[in-house]
Amino acid sequence: MCLAMLAMTGLRLGPASPRDPRLAAIALPLCASGGLAWGLPSWFLNERLHRALQQQRRHIP
Repeated sequence: MCLAMLAMTGLRLGPASPRDPRLAAIALPLCASGGLAWGLPSWFLNERLHRALQQQRRHIP
């Protein structure tokens, strides 16, 4: 996500834009924390669903 955003901004503003270093310094931690905030709940919910489906299969005769 971060690389795509930086690439699109670079194409829009030009590769030698003075905003690039500041944008990269802001985008990297924001994208990392956003990915973590999305990924961890998604992981735990999928693990919970997987365990529930496994238990359901064990009880089917």
